Amino acid sequence: MADIAISNLQSGVPSNNDVLPYSTGTSTLKTTVGNINAPIGSIVYANTAPNSNWLRCQNQLLNVTQYQTLFGILGNTFGGNGTSNFRLSPADSLNNTNVLTTSFPGAFNCGKGTLLNDGRIIYGGHQSADIWLGTVTGDSISWINCPTKLPATRDGANLTTLPDGRVLLYGGSNDRTLIITAGASNISYIDASPNTLPVTMGHPVQGWLPDGRLIVVSASTLIGTINGNNVSWVTSNACPSDRNTGGGGVLPDGRIFVTGGPVANAAAASAHIGTISGNTVTWVEVPGLPTVNSVGYYIRNGIVLPDGRYYQAGGGSESGREVWIAKIYNNEVEWKQGSLDPYGRYLSTAVPLGNDRLAVFSGRNSPGSYITRFSNYSFIKAL
Repeated sequence: MADIAISNLQSGVPSNNDVLPYSTGTSTLKTTVGNINAPIGSIVYANTAPNSNWLRCQNQLLNVTQYQTLFGILGNTFGGNGTSNFRLSPADSLNNTNVLTTSFPGAFNCGKGTLLNDGRIIYGGHQSADIWLGTVTGDSISWINCPTKLPATRDGANLTTLPDGRVLLYGGSNDRTLIITAGASNISYIDASPNTLPVTMGHPVQGWLPDGRLIVVSASTLIGTINGNNVSWVTSNACPSDRNTGGGGVLPDGRIFVTGGPVANAAAASAHIGTISGNTVTWVEVPGLPTVNSVGYYIRNGIVLPDGRYYQAGGGSESGREVWIAKIYNNEVEWKQGSLDPYGRYLSTAVPLGNDRLAVFSGRNSPGSYITRFSNYSFIKAL
């Protein structure tokens, strides 16, 4: 398989700043990062690219004409039309480091957080009517409990940031759909129109499609079009496995990846990818978690990162601490375990902060929060 060099390096045997020629498929190190004689297609793990001839693997599309030699090696193994463009492998970090930060001031579970356009975090949709605003400074998060409360508790609701900077809150134990505006230390909200969902959506997986629509997957699948205060929903094809309390999101190629669910069984540990055409979703099963265990469910913090990888922490019980990271391309999913979560992480939330960092916080009886940093990325010699 074309990804053999990256796969063999996942164990972390090679040291940083060493290069493995793409064709060898062994852990024998041939050249160093700075060696301009490293052949095109070589893979290196490092924190930054050696020079402009190396590209970080982030599942991005490349032009065939510009990178003819690299295309001759990779083809469209990782996607692309294989004629005018092709994709690199998804990112593959050897390490994730958990940096403990200010404790989240409440042991809430079932909620969801999202990043505001100004870089703050907003969190709600849990087993209270509270809305929290978090300001991230370095590795610290300071929290404000907003004086304005939601009109009702919203166990299992979702929040997502709209293009105009406001926040959509929907689903969970109450189908009332709200649009929230965050101020410096408080929020205001109005009802969306219509202000209810066509079906109940508990603890759904969500993601923004390339055409600007919102896809939501739980026991059912909805696709939403947002125009000002109007949110119109259509019902689409349900995932073969119930993804209530599952994790996932939209991949760089526009498909949606989902895993997890409400019950500790093989269905929850499975995974599916959905291809969206209009209002139709075509689902295909892909490799799920390597072992069927309790972390296959209640993984509400499972998200697709901006670089296309999937991350999930804990789940299953209040003591669940396993972290799994997957890179996804075509219908292949490569799983590996990350550093253990510092806390039992049950129905918590995760919010990408940018710059390869991720905030993870809340969860039942898990007030501790932390920031995960990723390092030692895969770069490929492209020119």
